[in-house]
Amino acid sequence: MNLSLIVIRKRLPLLVSAVLVALGVALVTSALRAQPQADTARTRTKPNCFVDNWPPQDATEKQELVDAFNKALKDAAEPGADDQPGPKLRKALLDPADNYKAPKKAMKDKLKEINSNTKLKFPEDLVIIFYEEETEKRTRSSTPAEQIKTAKTAREHPNHCYIVVYMEPITSPTARTPNFQTQMMCCYDPY
Repeated sequence: MNLSLIVIRKRLPLLVSAVLVALGVALVTSALRAQPQADTARTRTKPNCFVDNWPPQDATEKQELVDAFNKALKDAAEPGADDQPGPKLRKALLDPADNYKAPKKAMKDKLKEINSNTKLKFPEDLVIIFYEEETEKRTRSSTPAEQIKTAKTAREHPNHCYIVVYMEPITSPTARTPNFQTQMMCCYDPY
């Protein structure tokens, strides 16, 4: 019996170490398999448009912005063939591709036309959307006061990262006399 006790004492540490190594391997394997998978849905940061000089606070910059929008609306109302400046601008302003990149670029260009030395810069997250009615059957409020009243709900929840502007149909008698303050529909009070 004494001999079997000696054999057990000699083999016990070897047996315990083998069990501990096996448990360690199992634990490492489990930890490696439990690594978090790459996040397939990219986490988006909240848009921030309160950077640099946006929204413009300086009266001159505000007026430059209003003038640029009025010029874009007026120029886009020019009738003509698709390759002429008016229709080309209108097409660019209404282009939703690539998160409305074309309208933003067109407005940057109009801003440069107004003042080539402007310090006003659009934030990276700013989205400028122009839209027009899809059918001629729908009617639009005729007075600026009614138009502002219609857009009031959207302006009650301001978001300086969006500018949504209504474009009159080219055939409209008021298309050639645009007014950014009444045609801006969202998302904060115009200047």
